[in-house]
Amino acid sequence: MSRKKIKRKTGLLIVVLMVMGTAMTVKGQENRKIRLEEQYYQEAESEYLSKVRAFLREEGYENSGVTMTKVYEEDGGRSYTILIHHRKISELEEPEKKDLQEKLEDISFPVQNCHFCHSFL
Repeated sequence: MSRKKIKRKTGLLIVVLMVMGTAMTVKGQENRKIRLEEQYYQEAESEYLSKVRAFLREEGYENSGVTMTKVYEEDGGRSYTILIHHRKISELEEPEKKDLQEKLEDISFPVQNCHFCHSFL
């Protein structure tokens, strides 16, 4: 094999390795961004649940059962369903439940494209 062919193949190999290295770096950065975003959401969700529990405690519904389910939307947003169980809440009249639900909806969440639905069991 001539030196010219060897240099050409070596140059081509270097270019291929550089492209692969760049692609792997970009993919690694994307994965890191996704992990950081997921960590941010987990912390925000945990803080939100703490706020809900504190609010319920202040309203006299200590030891309420509170669960959160989430759905990932196609646009990147999330929809949350907060299910709350407490004997005293289940005994409330509908207007009182509606008032409590409205107060729960006022609890802030730091991400704009997230939707919440509060339900009582």
